[in-house]
Amino acid sequence: LCLDLMQQWIKQNPQASICTGEGVSEFKD
Repeated sequence: LCLDLMQQWIKQNPQASICTGEGVSEFKD
């Protein structure tokens, strides 16, 4: 995914960004 698109989406979905951040951390592991 494009980091810029992710940042834009997070700005529009601040609550979802929290879940996304946790999901990304788990995905990296």
